Amino acid sequence: MILWQDSVFRGRSREDRDAHRIKDELKFFLKDNPAVDFGKYSVWDVCDVAWELSANAAEWSRALSAPVVLESGDNGMALHVRDNGVGVEVALGRPPVEAFARGVTSATHKPQGRGRGLTYLCELTAGGGILLLETGDVSVMCMNGRIAASSKSACYIQGTAASFFFSPSFDDQ
Repeated sequence: MILWQDSVFRGRSREDRDAHRIKDELKFFLKDNPAVDFGKYSVWDVCDVAWELSANAAEWSRALSAPVVLESGDNGMALHVRDNGVGVEVALGRPPVEAFARGVTSATHKPQGRGRGLTYLCELTAGGGILLLETGDVSVMCMNGRIAASSKSACYIQGTAASFFFSPSFDDQ
């Protein structure tokens, strides 16, 4: 189920998945799409991150039963990557708040350090979801209401109050 949809790319089946082909198809799909605007970040930046997320979506879906959401805080665009059990779905649009299901949200609160801020992040994901957040030099990933991992290596999309990211090398806490 796609919760919101300005435009959707559906990847190949897992058995037929090829990184370069899917990325090329996604680039072609997005290239001339007027609904897609990620500010200073190019479509190619978004596609690179989308592929990395897609490659991990199956594992995350099994563990979390939740989508992965990236949001551009400046213009409200969001990238939603989900493994549907057959292939990978990538949806782009300007979702209403209620579209961030299962506790996934685009918090306007900017947490500070490891105190109340991280408690706040855990509360946001307590309904079952994943939230990736960068604040200063501390990167955190919250899954299902707990701090799951941290890393200082992040691939940024964009954000004002918060920057959502995917890191290829999360370290277990």
